[in-house]
Amino acid sequence: SLPPMQPPPPPGAGFGVGGPMPSGPPPYAGAPMQYPFSDSPGSGGRSGKAVAGFVLGLVSIVLFITLIIPILAIVFGLLGAKEIKRSAGQRTGLAMARIGWILGVLGLVGGGVLLAFIGNEIAGTTAVSELKVGQCVDLPGDGVDEVARLDTQSCDEPHEAEVYSVGDLGDGSDPYPGADEIDQLIADQCIPDFEAYIGTPYGEGDLDVYRIYPLESDWDNYQGYQCLVFLTSREQLTETVEDSGR
Repeated sequence: SLPPMQPPPPPGAGFGVGGPMPSGPPPYAGAPMQYPFSDSPGSGGRSGKAVAGFVLGLVSIVLFITLIIPILAIVFGLLGAKEIKRSAGQRTGLAMARIGWILGVLGLVGGGVLLAFIGNEIAGTTAVSELKVGQCVDLPGDGVDEVARLDTQSCDEPHEAEVYSVGDLGDGSDPYPGADEIDQLIADQCIPDFEAYIGTPYGEGDLDVYRIYPLESDWDNYQGYQCLVFLTSREQLTETVEDSGR
């Protein structure tokens, strides 16, 4: 005979092995569905890359000579814009990202122009501390009391002066001797060197001496001097004056 029919399960009962389905949440709760390519589950708000690109873009306009900052602004701005577009609306800050990389481009261009300008200004010049005997240069303009670099010229081309004596006024540890003592130290070395280089005693020809020496504020860093000859008429020279007897 057939077994007796079992009564239907009570409402809410399960059909799996082990008895009815327990009430309450299942033992493994699922996480909400995420948008693809999001940085972290459930995260939203403004893109950190967009903010970084925006801030770096602003900084690059001020510090564009440091080319790494505009480059970083461009990189973070573009990465931030890409992240926002792929987030399907979960990330914000697209305008900041765009402004960041645009400012980065402007900063990069500005930095390049400035560096090109500086390079053009430095090209064809020599630092005073690096002047050598026999080098022909142009002198600074009238009224200029401090000089760091001089325009360098070929001695076969028009120029204003020629270096004929360089040396040291101290050994690096000497205290500043004062302006009068510096004048005497330079005269003791440059006057004999003048006759040895030109072939005529100082003061007997048409050449005069231009002296370059360190200021008291720079004495601890540099204690050298340079003496240059130039025409007393301030006309330009077109050849070397070495052994010229002028």
